Amino acid sequence: MSSHSIKFFLFLHHNSQTNKRNSLIFTQIISITSNWYMVSPSTTSISAVRSVSPLATTRRSNNTTPTIRTSSKSSSSKSSSHLFSFSSSVRGKRIKLLRTTTTTKERQVVTKTSSQQKFISPLFELAAKKTPATVVVAAKPVAMCAAVAASLSAASPLAFPVFTAAAILPVTLAYINPVYSFSVGYGLSVAASAGILLKSASISGILLPQLCQLHILGGLLYGLRLGIFLAIRSKTWKDWGKKAKASPEAQNSKSFLQKTMVIVGCGFIYALMASPMLFHYQHANVVAHHEILKAGVVMQYVGLVLEAVADQWKYFHYQKNEGKFCQTGPYAFCRHPNYLGEILFWLGLYVAGVPAMLTKWSTFIPASIGCAFILFLMTMASKRGDKNALEKYGDAPGYKEYREKSCSLVPGF
Repeated sequence: MSSHSIKFFLFLHHNSQTNKRNSLIFTQIISITSNWYMVSPSTTSISAVRSVSPLATTRRSNNTTPTIRTSSKSSSSKSSSHLFSFSSSVRGKRIKLLRTTTTTKERQVVTKTSSQQKFISPLFELAAKKTPATVVVAAKPVAMCAAVAASLSAASPLAFPVFTAAAILPVTLAYINPVYSFSVGYGLSVAASAGILLKSASISGILLPQLCQLHILGGLLYGLRLGIFLAIRSKTWKDWGKKAKASPEAQNSKSFLQKTMVIVGCGFIYALMASPMLFHYQHANVVAHHEILKAGVVMQYVGLVLEAVADQWKYFHYQKNEGKFCQTGPYAFCRHPNYLGEILFWLGLYVAGVPAMLTKWSTFIPASIGCAFILFLMTMASKRGDKNALEKYGDAPGYKEYREKSCSLVPGF
């Protein structure tokens, strides 16, 4: 500390005998100065910022001499440790200022840090002004997510409407192209239905049983895989654009009102199909280890893998052998293994939800309607696919033999 600083302190202390206000200022300056010197020699940042002023911890009394002692040691430096002792008396006449050896580097650090001290208070005041607004803005989406999570509980009457809204949201891609309501929007709708359940469990702090997690995760993986695959195929398949424009979906959904009706209708059907996941989520702890649940999850994942392999196999086949029917791989004994995989997936998803639905018989109504719809749709799609393939490949060599040795979905059907 320079000689000028010592003179300055002596001047203030002399005036403190006649002015109590100056004595308080004198004590505050000593406290702030001690904080300035609490700097490690190897850094230029303040080593500690006291949240409570040293004056708050010092007893103020006419007969008490406040003493502030600070010390800092650097393990990485070989320089001597610092010891600062400031002793003063509000009404006394004694001032003692002691400091041990100080290097030139330390003086530079102290000087630089003391200049930074001026900006600490304004920065803290600015942060204090901005913090409440930030907290309020961040609290709104958190509160909204918590409300959605609470609405999906078994006791809430809004559980199925909220679940349906999540299923409808991805289907709005049909405003871009009406065919998306039955392709990309279909896959992403299933993914959204599963995703909102997993997210709600995370927000609510619910630890779902392992089989329940697998049940819902299967729906998420199925929807994401199917949605991404159909999106890629729509961009890489040359004739997809022409067929999409000529499809009944596009012809019957030209106006905004017609598209909206199709979107809401499809989203509602997809919610019915995925509803066993919702009911399982609501009663997960009641049926955590049911045997029917295990069988349903196994069937669900078998169907998921079979459909994924069949889709990719047929996609690569038509890229290399355009205009030729596929009779290899999973298509060797089944003409529509992708539809078979989809049927197995939805049957497994339904069966896995049966134990939970047994706790409330009314839940069988929406789940059964959704399952019956997808089974009927896949059966009709396989029949329509056989008819179209016969018209296209009827005269192709080997197609009749392939048709005789293969089945449409399962042997005998």
